[in-house]
Amino acid sequence: MGDRNQVTWKRWCEKNGVKMPPSYAMRFDRSFMVIATAANGLGVALESTRLAQREIAQGRLSVPLPDSGIRETLHSLVYPLIHADRPIIRAFEEWLVGELQI
Repeated sequence: MGDRNQVTWKRWCEKNGVKMPPSYAMRFDRSFMVIATAANGLGVALESTRLAQREIAQGRLSVPLPDSGIRETLHSLVYPLIHADRPIIRAFEEWLVGELQI
């Protein structure tokens, strides 16, 4: 299943009436990399506070604009690619998609 409704800087800027910067230097496709980079003082992160709760609790990250976030509930179904064609995996995925009506 692919990603849906990812929270992006573009969406965050639009929601908060902020002009989108022309460009930025770092982009990551893994949350843990975003969180680690920001926690190590190398940038600003737009990431789930749930995923960053340890770093927030340790004081390594802060949430300076707590009311400016975008509330999303995202879930992913993941499994090793070598098991993608297994009947039990296909059946579960079809059932889940039907239940979620996506």
